Order: sequence, then C-alpha cells, then structure tokens
Amino acid sequence: MLALLWSCNSLDKPDPVASYIYIPSLQMQSKPGYGSIKQEFTQAWVYLDGTLQGAFPVPGLVPLIKSGSSQISVFAGIIKNGIKETPELFPLVDRFDINISFIF
Repeated sequence: MLALLWSCNSLDKPDPVASYIYIPSLQMQSKPGYGSIKQEFTQAWVYLDGTLQGAFPVPGLVPLIKSGSSQISVFAGIIKNGIKETPELFPLVDRFDINISFIF
C-alpha cells in the first residue's frame, strides 16, 4: 500500500501548455501566363517536425504542444469533389515552411 501512494507523486507533473499559431489565409502565387491564382483553400494541414498535427480550418488557430525550436510545415487543403467528408492535400502547390521557437 505504501508503494502505491509513493508512485502517485509521479502523476503530479504539470500539464503541458499549448502554444497557438494563427493562419489567416492560404494564398497562391504564380508566374505570369500560368493561369489563375484563384483557389479556395479551406484547410491548412499542419506538420510539426514532420509529424501531422491535423487539418485545421482557415482562418483559424492551431494549438501545438511543444517547447524549443521546431519546424512547422503548412500544406494547403481542399475538399475533394465538394464533399466535406473527403478532405485532402492540394498537390499542385508547395508547402510553407518556417522555424519557430516555442516558449512556455
């Protein structure tokens, strides 16, 4: 019984605090003569250090639990065939990469 009570102290660690990034919009740039840049990107697929964190609506806040320096990659997402239940990455645009230092 005493060993069980002693081990509960290891569960008293503080919960991690989320940091947030705000993604106001996703826009595309093209070279002259390459067609229209009008796209409706409805989602941002966010990767933190190469691990998918989720697909988030744009504009919106993205919660990330991390401390220290990390690389964030954001991919544009669309609704496949107009069906809300079938989101996917838009393969014709490049991702956006940025290195950020998270501070608690």
